[in-house]
Amino acid sequence: VMRTTEVLKLSILSIKYFFLALTEKSPITRSAAVNRAYLLLARQCSARKAARTACIRELVEGALFYYGYLFGQYEEPEVDQLEIPEHEMVLLQNQRHTLGPNANRTVLHAGVIGRGLRPGLASNAQKEYPAEMQTLLLKALDACCTVADKQNSVEGYSMISLLLVEMVSTDVMYNGLPFPDEEFTKVTMERDLMIRRAFSTSPVLWALLGFIAAHRPALCFSSVLLRAMCATCLHQWRAKNVNKFQPFDPNDELMVCTQKLLQLLAMGQLLPPPLSNLHVIIKHFEPPEIALLLKECIWNYLKDHVPSPALFHLDSNELHWRNPNMSKIPPQYVDTLRNLMQKKLTKLGQHYYQMFIMPELNDPNPVQVCLVDSVANKRDL
Repeated sequence: VMRTTEVLKLSILSIKYFFLALTEKSPITRSAAVNRAYLLLARQCSARKAARTACIRELVEGALFYYGYLFGQYEEPEVDQLEIPEHEMVLLQNQRHTLGPNANRTVLHAGVIGRGLRPGLASNAQKEYPAEMQTLLLKALDACCTVADKQNSVEGYSMISLLLVEMVSTDVMYNGLPFPDEEFTKVTMERDLMIRRAFSTSPVLWALLGFIAAHRPALCFSSVLLRAMCATCLHQWRAKNVNKFQPFDPNDELMVCTQKLLQLLAMGQLLPPPLSNLHVIIKHFEPPEIALLLKECIWNYLKDHVPSPALFHLDSNELHWRNPNMSKIPPQYVDTLRNLMQKKLTKLGQHYYQMFIMPELNDPNPVQVCLVDSVANKRDL
């Protein structure tokens, strides 16, 4: 019988072998080496719980920090690489003032003096990061989390969720499950922006969250990450109203981030119907309407209905599931979406029927729904 120290050393070496296998140039050699690593991980993690804990931690930590370049991680340039003379740095110039400068060009300055804006992520985001590598990583995590005698155990997937919070969130406070009042996001704005930056520079984070969202209720433990993404998206969509002359691009980074966030919430069953279909139609709304939907529908619902594992129950197949018939959404969380969709029936008529009309027709206990005044006025005319 191996001692615990030897088991931990073997686990770390197995993870190093897995990441080394990903660097193989030949697809045949890489596939053979990766499959060999899967067998090693599955055998170790099924035998000893300490080995499973060590393997999962090493995999997540390696994918985010040490081997992030394999999964499309973007490295931000250091200050020295920008070749900024010391006397031109904004920080040192502001320190020479007794009172802080109040001009807009200094308060809102986001670039480098004499060199324009800092290099953005747009050119790097367009670069094709290897989706195959992310799939191989998720298979390795699944091999570690799968337990032979417990086919649907979620303990390993919940561990991944907690590790993501530990490694991505920079604050030990306010990392709980509940969503606070929207005003409280002003307190955690710096932390939320750093989390948002981590998702921009490490695309593998989206894949990891999607992986744990498919194994409910593990996504509940990453509530702080979802909360940070929702808060930053909400404030950015509100900021779109300031510059009304800036053209709205439905395929920009903010829209993609919002769609991915809503898709994660729907996949993890943290949003009941019809809010679970919002990621499909969100691109048809204007920026102020998107900000209104995120605030009135998404944030308010998650604030009043805490994303908790207690909301899920085991079905006949021993799968954690949230029965939509048992958790019908109150009308105050969907009235805003209903009214906005009724204004765009020419575009969203089919989605409106699927999201609102069809469930009411199939409901054995129909609920009285108030019609919008505009519909009544058209009928009178």
